[in-house]
Amino acid sequence: MSNYPKEEKEKQEKKNDTAKSPDYQSEKQNDDINWSDLKDLSLGEVMEQLDKFTDSSHTDAMDEQASDSMEESVEKLFEDNPILATYLRGHKEGTQVEALKKIEELVKEKETAEKVTDSPTSLDDDPKDAIIMSNEDAEEYQEELQAEETIVEPDEEADEETTNEDASEPTLPTVEVESDSQQVEAAETAELEAPAESTVEETVVNQTAVAKNEQPIAEHQVSEPETERTRQSLQKKKHPKRKWYALAAVLAVGITGGAYYNHVQAVAQAEREQEAKEKAQLASIASEVTELFTDDQQQLLKDTTTATQISNLDNRLSLLKKVAGYKDIKQVLADAQEKLTQVEALNEKFTSPILVNGEIQTDAHVKNVDTATFSKLTGNSTFEETYNKAVTVAEKEIANAKSVMANVTHLTDQLSNGTVAATVNQTSYDDVKKQLTTLYDEDLKAKLQTQITPVQTALTKRAAAEKTAREKVAAEQAAQEQAAKQKAAEEQAAQTQATLLAKIAANTTYSESTQILSTNTATNKENRPIIDSRKSDLANSSSSAWNWGAGMYDFVINRAIAKGYIVQNGFYLERVRIENGEGYYNLYAMNNESSLMKTISAKALPMYIATINAKTGYFKGNGSN
Repeated sequence: MSNYPKEEKEKQEKKNDTAKSPDYQSEKQNDDINWSDLKDLSLGEVMEQLDKFTDSSHTDAMDEQASDSMEESVEKLFEDNPILATYLRGHKEGTQVEALKKIEELVKEKETAEKVTDSPTSLDDDPKDAIIMSNEDAEEYQEELQAEETIVEPDEEADEETTNEDASEPTLPTVEVESDSQQVEAAETAELEAPAESTVEETVVNQTAVAKNEQPIAEHQVSEPETERTRQSLQKKKHPKRKWYALAAVLAVGITGGAYYNHVQAVAQAEREQEAKEKAQLASIASEVTELFTDDQQQLLKDTTTATQISNLDNRLSLLKKVAGYKDIKQVLADAQEKLTQVEALNEKFTSPILVNGEIQTDAHVKNVDTATFSKLTGNSTFEETYNKAVTVAEKEIANAKSVMANVTHLTDQLSNGTVAATVNQTSYDDVKKQLTTLYDEDLKAKLQTQITPVQTALTKRAAAEKTAREKVAAEQAAQEQAAKQKAAEEQAAQTQATLLAKIAANTTYSESTQILSTNTATNKENRPIIDSRKSDLANSSSSAWNWGAGMYDFVINRAIAKGYIVQNGFYLERVRIENGEGYYNLYAMNNESSLMKTISAKALPMYIATINAKTGYFKGNGSN
C-alpha cells in the first residue's frame, strides 16, 4: 500500500469531483476492461490493449509526481507490491502454483483493507499516514494509469520499444485465437522451440526490465510552481499505484496465459504420449499375433498356440479399440480362435495330432475308424486346403477299414461247426489276415483278428488231415519205389559182381608148385596176381588155413582203405593157395571210388591190389611198396 503526501490528497479530491462529472463517468464506463478477454493474449498485446483504454486528457493529474531515481522506484515498487514480489519469488523457486494462490489471497486482503479504510479521513492527518482509496478511486487510478502509459514521446517510445525488444528476447509466443488444428500445430511448434515455463519466466524478467526503463514515480512533495520542463517530464511518469494494478493485471494475464499454454502443451503431449503408447501396445500385440502362425499369410497355426494365448491377446486388444488397426487384428484373432477350435476338434479324432504347425503328420491315424465321421471345409484358403487334406487321409483310412471288415465277414460266413467250406483255403485266409495289418485302429484290428481265428483253426485241422493222407500215400509209394530200386541195385550189383568175377577167373593162373609170399616175390605189370593159385588148395575149402589170424583181417582191410586203394564194400578177396598151413588171399578193387582208383576207368576193373597172408597179415602187390 502506497503513502501519499497531503498535497496529493487535495489533488485526489479534485480528481474525484472531476470523476463524478457526466462526461467523465461516460468516459469511465468506456474505460472498463474485461480482464478475462486478455487471458489468451501475449504480454505485448495486453500492454497495447491497456494503452488503448488510456486517455491522455488525464495525464495532467500526474504532473506533480516525480521520481528520485530508477533504482529507488523499482525498490519501492517491489516493496509496495507484495503480489509482484510473491509471483517473482514463486517463479524463482519453482513454486508457481503456490505463488498464484498466494497472489489471490493478497488481492482479497487488499480489497478487504480498502473497504475497512473507506471511511472519511481528515486532511490534517500526518502526510506519512496511509491514504486508502475507495474502489471507485482505485478504478479511476487504474484508468488514469492506462491513459498515462499511452502518452509517450515518439522518440522515447521508439527507444523504449527498442529497449524492450533487446531486454525481452526470447519472449512468450503470442497466443492468438485460432482454429483447433492451428492451436495444436502452434502448441507442437512452441514445444519444440522452447519449454513453456522458461518462456513465461523470461517474459516476467523482460517486463521487469521494462519497468526499470519506465522510471516509476516515487512519492514527492509539490512545493514550488512547476516549470515547463518539469511538467513535460512528469507527463512521462507513471502513477505508482496505477502502475501496481496494471503490472498485477499483466502478471495475472501472463500467469493465466502461461498456465493455459502449459495446459495445452501438457494435454497435447499427454495425448501424443498416450497415442504413441497405445500404438506401441498395438504393434506389440500385432507382433505376438503373428507369432501364433507359421506363415506370413497367417493361415496355419503353430502347434504351441493355445486358446489362453488368444484370449489374453484379445483382452489386451479390447483396451485399444480406438487405435487404428484394431479391427484388422481383432479379425485375425477371431479367425485364429476359429481355426484353433477346428484343428483341435480334428486332431482329437486321431491317435496323435494330424495337423502340426500346418503340416500333415503321416504317423497320425483315425481313432474309432469304424464309427468316426469327418466333413471338409468349404473354401480354397491355405488353411482350408490343408485341413481338407487331413480329412482326405481320414476318409481313406475309413474306406480301407470298411473293406477289411467286409472281407472278414465274408470269410467267417463260410465257417460252420468248426469246418470251413472247401472254397476257403489258406491263401484266402492269409489275404484277409494281411489286410488287417493295414488297419491302425488296434482295437478294431484285435476284434477282427478274433473273428477270423476259428477259420484258421479249421483250416489247420483240415490241412493236418490232408497231410496225413498224403504222407501215407507217399510212404507207400516210396516203399514201393525203394524196393524196386533195391532190387534193381542188387540185380545190377550181382550182375556187375558176376562180370568182375568172370574177369578175375579169366585172369587167374594156376600152379601146383610151392610159391611162398615174401619180399622177394616177383611183381608184374599186367594187373595179374604175383602168386599163382593152386586148385587142390582151392578145393579144400574147409581147411583152417583159410581162417584169418586174430585181427589180421581188419588190420589189412583198414590199411588198404586208409591208403586209398579200396572203399568199404568195394573190394573182393579171392582164395589163392595154402603154404605151410597159412592161407593166401588176393585183394581186388571192385570199383574206382577210392582216391587212388579215381583215375582208373571202369573197364580196367577189377584192379589187383595185393596178395595177403591171412595168418601173419603180410601183403605185397605189384607196387613199389
